[in-house]
Amino acid sequence: MVEVFVFNPEHDLALAHGGKHYHAPRFAIQMRRKDTALMAHAMPTGAALLCEDEREPLRAQLQQMGYETRIVTPDELSSLGACRYHPWGWDAAIKQRLLDYGARNEDLPDDEWLSRVRQASHRRTSIAIHQRLRQLLGDTQMPPLPVECSSIEDTLDFCKKHPFSYVKTPWSNSGHGIYHVRSCEEPHFLRWLQSALHKQGSVICEVAQERLLDGGLEFFMRDGVAKFAGYSVFQVDSHSQFTGCLNEPQQVLREHIMRFAPNLDEVIDALQQTITELVPFYHGPLGIDIFAYRRNEGNIALNPCVELNLRCTMGFLQLEVEVRS
Repeated sequence: MVEVFVFNPEHDLALAHGGKHYHAPRFAIQMRRKDTALMAHAMPTGAALLCEDEREPLRAQLQQMGYETRIVTPDELSSLGACRYHPWGWDAAIKQRLLDYGARNEDLPDDEWLSRVRQASHRRTSIAIHQRLRQLLGDTQMPPLPVECSSIEDTLDFCKKHPFSYVKTPWSNSGHGIYHVRSCEEPHFLRWLQSALHKQGSVICEVAQERLLDGGLEFFMRDGVAKFAGYSVFQVDSHSQFTGCLNEPQQVLREHIMRFAPNLDEVIDALQQTITELVPFYHGPLGIDIFAYRRNEGNIALNPCVELNLRCTMGFLQLEVEVRS
């Protein structure tokens, strides 16, 4: 059976769309062309990488990175026989695209499973994770619960009670779909909010915190059990949009995070248990975004789950590089 890896960076946007025939925006297509080679970091020997653009530029990138990776094109999929596909993330659109390329239906997940992945990828899952972590870790170690709002009135009420709060769309990627509300009366925010509610049905509201460190905890789900895989520390811009990962060994990243969260191992154990309970159907890599922040009283705490990403992550790829080097 051929292992075929696929880079579909529009995955989170396709989840928001929800349909089989999603057309990625130009920036996502450009990202795919630029970064498909990064998938080689997570690929075992003998696996193939799907090239949806020109083959030779991708081959040159891979060689420059030190990989002699097998490349397959869409018109070659039907001749491969049985395959096991590993996209960046599973959604209805990537399944349909693979079918259009000639992939066998029996090698792809069924629609019910894809629907479960989509629902679990909704940002409301972070609320369920917070609630379970409160039971496992205690309320005193947890930040305020995020709140899901399905109307403009409820959202504005939250924002007035919590100045400079963050409002997030249920499905979005790399910090996109996040609004840092500086004024509830700002016309741009009101238009954004109305559009978000119309397109996705609700938004997730979070109390603003003085962030000191952004990072992630990487896991792998296999046979219904979550296993911790490693750490990542992010670089983000002023809008909380992801710009890159800190390129340091795992032990250094662990020390970075433990400066702010000495109970890190307890948090990881609780997350492993919680993820296993919530998404036992899932198989593959996943990431939990975290951040350290300063409480109002001045002491430092950890938000152990900003969001759950049921897909590969840049932090996971960086981890694979270290494991393989």
